[in-house]
Amino acid sequence: MGAFLELADGTKLYGEAKGASRSVSGEVVFNTSMVGYPEAISDPSYYGQILMFTQPMIGNYGVPASGRDGWGLPLGLESEHAQVRGIVVQELWEGVGHPKMERRLVDWLRQEGVVALCGVDTRALTKRLRECGTMLGRIVVNGKVPQWDDPNARDVLGDAVWLGRRQFGSGKKRVLLVDCGCKASILRSLLERKVAVLTLPYGEDILRWVDDVDGVLLSNGPGDPAKAERLIGQVRELLRRGVAVFGICL
Repeated sequence: MGAFLELADGTKLYGEAKGASRSVSGEVVFNTSMVGYPEAISDPSYYGQILMFTQPMIGNYGVPASGRDGWGLPLGLESEHAQVRGIVVQELWEGVGHPKMERRLVDWLRQEGVVALCGVDTRALTKRLRECGTMLGRIVVNGKVPQWDDPNARDVLGDAVWLGRRQFGSGKKRVLLVDCGCKASILRSLLERKVAVLTLPYGEDILRWVDDVDGVLLSNGPGDPAKAERLIGQVRELLRRGVAVFGICL
């Protein structure tokens, strides 16, 4: 069905909508990876965004079979579900292209409620975003125009939390992992190194648990970190106490 992407500066790029049949709005960003689109689409860092892939063809190996590793973390995905609102691609492959695929990408997108705008000149869009920076956009399907939605205008970190308060693994060292929308691969990397991990949802009191751990890891997450005022205050106190604090992609 006919659809288009409209950027906040008035730019419009027309294409065909596949996956979920719905209009969406959000911040438009791009990803340059040649592989790993299931991981990118399920990455909580992209929560609520419209993700454009620079790789010309997406979907050629489908979506891998669902499963979990020995710690109960999803395999082939970075969280339990798709996190983006929409994707923009030059070509969405709808065939069967890999013996280990469980389903086609277009079917998974439909199931997860993600719209895909296909047939777009992604090179031109990449150059536009590179020159102007990320900007708001909306995918309009069947003439239904959604309201502009700016995720940076509010604190969205709590919306991307999915691990909850849980204990993982065992080891001589113990890390408190603050889940601001954590990628499964980050937690898995710690566990593979024999580190015991306590995950704590964003918004909870870090200081209550800090005496029982060797360090604090702030996970990746979506939106503007400047909006996380309470977390910023807690981190300042951790640094004042001399607690080892490290983070990634927040």
